[in-house]
Amino acid sequence: EAERPESRLGHADPDRDGRVLRIGEILLDRDHREGTHAEERALRRNSFQEGMQFDLDAVDAVERETLANLQNHSYAYASVTSRMTALPQEFVADVTFLLSPGITSTFGPIVIEGNEKVKTKYIEENLRIEEGDTYDRSELERTQRALFGMGTFSVVSIEPDLTDPENAAVPIRIRVTESRFRTLRLGGGLTFDGVEVTPRASARFIHSNLLGELIRLELGAIVGLTYPADEVPSAPDGFLALFAGEVAPVPTWDLTASIQYPRLAGPKWGIELRGRHRRDEQAGLWLFENPEADLSVTYKPHPGLLIRFGPHYELYRYLLETADTALFARTLFGASFTNPYTLTALDQQIIADVRDDPLFTTRGWYGAVFTREVIPLREDSYAFLLADVEGRFYSPLGRFAGDLPFVGAVRLHAKYLYPFEGRALPYPELAFLGGSNSLRGFRTNQVGPYDTLCTYPYEHGLVEADGIASTAVREGTDAESKVTHYHLPHGGQAALDGSLEIRYDWAYGLSFATFADVGWLAENINRSGVQDIRWNAGVGTRYRSPVGPIRLDLAFRPLYPEDDGPAEVIGCDPADVEPRYYDIFSLFGGYGAGRPPVAMLIFLAIGEAF
Repeated sequence: EAERPESRLGHADPDRDGRVLRIGEILLDRDHREGTHAEERALRRNSFQEGMQFDLDAVDAVERETLANLQNHSYAYASVTSRMTALPQEFVADVTFLLSPGITSTFGPIVIEGNEKVKTKYIEENLRIEEGDTYDRSELERTQRALFGMGTFSVVSIEPDLTDPENAAVPIRIRVTESRFRTLRLGGGLTFDGVEVTPRASARFIHSNLLGELIRLELGAIVGLTYPADEVPSAPDGFLALFAGEVAPVPTWDLTASIQYPRLAGPKWGIELRGRHRRDEQAGLWLFENPEADLSVTYKPHPGLLIRFGPHYELYRYLLETADTALFARTLFGASFTNPYTLTALDQQIIADVRDDPLFTTRGWYGAVFTREVIPLREDSYAFLLADVEGRFYSPLGRFAGDLPFVGAVRLHAKYLYPFEGRALPYPELAFLGGSNSLRGFRTNQVGPYDTLCTYPYEHGLVEADGIASTAVREGTDAESKVTHYHLPHGGQAALDGSLEIRYDWAYGLSFATFADVGWLAENINRSGVQDIRWNAGVGTRYRSPVGPIRLDLAFRPLYPEDDGPAEVIGCDPADVEPRYYDIFSLFGGYGAGRPPVAMLIFLAIGEAF
C-alpha cells in the first residue's frame, strides 16, 4: 500500500510475460453525506474505469477535476487525495479517492491592488464576482480573463484566502500590473505561393488607455510590393527575373485606423469607428483602391463573445490606365460594369473565441458569423445579401491533457450571396477559394474556371462592337509585340470549404503538420453539383517565432478542368493562348502530357492556416 507510488506502480510497465498493471477496484471515501458527485463525473470524463490499464497521470487528472468541480459548487476548502493498493499476484491496483469538501462558502471582501492609471471603478465593472455570491472557482477564472481583456494589464493575479477553513466568507485579493499603454510594433515578412513572391513590412501603434478613459486607438500600416501581370515575362524566365530585379514592382498598402470607446452604456456596450484604405492587385488583373469606413456599436456580454453591428460604406476603384483597358473590363465583367462603384450597407457580426492562445492554439474553438445587407442609394446601384460563417475547433489528441504532443484542428467555412431583384453582383464581393489559408493545392482564388484576356502594344486601338472588345481583330500589331495575359477566375455565388490538420509539436520551436482541404465553389447555386468539388492534401512545418508561427506547407492535388486552360479567350492570337501558372510544374513549362499527373504547390507564410 502506498500514498504516491512513483516507481513500478506509476509507470505500469509490462512484466516479462507481457502483462500490464490494471485498475482493480475504485473506491470513493467521502466524509460527508450530501455531495456534488463531482468525483463520479470526473471518472466518467477521464475514462477511468475498473479493468483499464493503470496510469498515474489519470489518477492525477481525476483528482484535479474532482477538486475543481467541488470548488465550483461552493466548497472552497475542499481537498482531494488518493490512496493506491497494489496486488502483485493479481497484477492490479485498487484506487481509493479521499474527499473532504469542508464547509460551503461565499465570496468575502474583494480587495484590488496595483492599479495606478486605470481607475478602480473600471476594474470593478469588469469583475464577474460580488461579495456574498456563492463561491465558484470558475468565476475567478472568468474574472481574470475579463481583466486581461481590458487590454491594460500585463499581469492579473486573483488569490482567494483559504487559510481559515472555518471562515465561510472567503476574502479575495486581486493584484494587477499595468502594461504599457502605448506600444509600437514593427514587422516584416513575405508570402510565396509557389509562383509569386510578395514581400511585406508592417507597423502598428496602439494606445489602450487614451485620456485615462480606456479609449483604445489603433493605427496600422502594411506596405509591400507586387508584380502586375503586364510586367512579368513568361516562365521560367519570369520566375528568375523576380529575384534578379529585372521586373518593376508596384507598391501596395493597407492602412487602418480605429478608435474604440468601450463604455457607451456600462462596461458591456461600446462604440467603434474604423477606417481602411487598401491598394493592391486583384485577381492577377489590375490594381485597385478600396477606401472604406464603419461605425459600429459593440456588445460584449462575456470576455469571449463580441457582437457588432452598424453602417458600412466603401468605394472600389480599378486603376484602369487607358480606354482600351476599360473596354476589356466591360468585356470581362459585363455591360453592367461600373468603375468606380460604391456600397452602402448594414453589417452584423458575432464572434465567439474560447481558444487558449490565438497564435499557438492547442484547445478551444472560434466561431464567427457575418452578414451584410447592401442597400442601393441609386437605381443602378448594387443590392444584395452576403452571409459568411466560419468555425474552428482545436483539441489535444490523447485521453489526458499532455499525454501526446498532437493537436487536431478543424475549420469549416461557408459564404453565400443573394442578389435582390435579379441585380448583378460586384466581382470583388464574390466567393473565391484557393490560397495559403484556404485550399492549399491552389494559388490564391484559382479554384474553378477562368477566362483569359490578351493585350498587345499598338497605336490604333481595338475594334469595338456594342461596347465589347473583339476577340479576333487587332490593329497595329506585329509578330514582335509583347503579349500580356490576364487570367480572371469566375468566382461564385456560394462556397463551402473545410480543412483538417494534425499538428505535432516536436522540439526547438519546430512543429510538423499533415492536412487535407476540401471545397465546393458554385458560380450559380442552381447549376452546380459534385463536379465543382475540389480537394488537396499535404504536409508542412512551422517554426515558433516571436511574431507567430512561420509556416511552410507543401500541398498536392489531382488535376482539374481549369488546369487545361481558360473557359473563354478574349483578344488573343491562337498562338498566344496558354494556361495560367497554377503550380510549380506549370511555372517551368510543365503543361500537357509531359507533366506529372498531380499539381504541387509550396506556401510560405506567417501564421497558421487557421
